[in-house]
Amino acid sequence: MPRPKPIVIIVHKARTPWVYPVSIWASYPYEAENEQYLDECFEHDFTRCNFAKDVKSDEELAGLRKLLRAKYRKM
Repeated sequence: MPRPKPIVIIVHKARTPWVYPVSIWASYPYEAENEQYLDECFEHDFTRCNFAKDVKSDEELAGLRKLLRAKYRKM
C-alpha cells in the first residue's frame, strides 16, 4: 500500500510596510550623539569591517579611514 501524499498548507502573512516609527531606529537617542561617541562607534565599526585584509598599504588604509569617518554620521 503506497504512502498517502503529505498535505502541505502554505500560509502567506501580510507584510507590514516599513515606516520609520516602527523601525529599530525610532527610539535611538540622536540628541545624545557627540563627536566622542561617534568616534568610538566609528572605530568599532571600522575594525569590524576588516579592511586591512583588502587594503595592503597603511597610507591607503588611513585615507579610507579618513574618508569614511567624514561620512559616518550620514551613514
